[in-house]
Amino acid sequence: MLIRLANLIVVVLFLLSYLADFSIGSERQDVGIYNDTFCENKGVWRQGLVAIKAMLKKYGYTYRDIWPEEINNGDILGDSFKILLVPGGWAATYNVNIRPPGFKNIRAFVGKGGGFLGICAGAYFACDVITWRPGPHAFEETYDYPLNLFGGTGRGVVPGLKPWTSPTGCGSGIKKGAEMVVIKVDTNLLHVGPNHISMLYYGGPWFTLTPSKKHGKVKTAATYVLPKSKRELPAMIFFPYHKGRVFLSGVHPEVSFSDCQLHPNPEGWEVMNSIISLLLHR
Repeated sequence: MLIRLANLIVVVLFLLSYLADFSIGSERQDVGIYNDTFCENKGVWRQGLVAIKAMLKKYGYTYRDIWPEEINNGDILGDSFKILLVPGGWAATYNVNIRPPGFKNIRAFVGKGGGFLGICAGAYFACDVITWRPGPHAFEETYDYPLNLFGGTGRGVVPGLKPWTSPTGCGSGIKKGAEMVVIKVDTNLLHVGPNHISMLYYGGPWFTLTPSKKHGKVKTAATYVLPKSKRELPAMIFFPYHKGRVFLSGVHPEVSFSDCQLHPNPEGWEVMNSIISLLLHR
């Protein structure tokens, strides 16, 4: 009997914490966060998701989780939230969980005036074409992605930064492919203090335009500061999509990485706040 009661308490506490993320009520939320964490180790990155929610809470934004079936069914787009945020994780899994009607629904949501924020895998997810070369001795792979909010190419990993296959030296947590890097922010677009900010790089893209495609005015919001190169590769981009706005980030502004541990990134959170304000037309 005591075991059953204990199990019931655990279930109730889980449901309460789950419902808390929905900001219960019919009011339109600021941010809908794509969540497919039911795909163990191949969907949304859980640690990044937790940090994103902590940032949104700190800055007073309302939010709720958005599940793939909700996007596929089109039940929640438009009236439920103002920005769709797709976190880091595994973009190939997003492309499996979101079906053709879901891609159409996302494009319609943004096209009618919604905002879209893609972080790392979420940025790859929004691109027309992906090129992926995990290490300096690996062959480059090319993928045609279906969402096509950005009519260009997301390219990873960034040359000169830590290869996806390179160990971090950590025995647990992030074991390969991650390092803190510096980005140079356009402070005319993102209203933050310092223009050189340290952020987590974890296999994300840099961005190039496809010459044959028509583009809205794509602005580079930040570039990678590469230790051994003077090239300024776009780390963050911002552009219109019909009546909506899209912001893509190759780096993770929500967390920092040191001593094999993840920590909140206060400067990164300031950048995220500016990005969300930009997408909300504030």
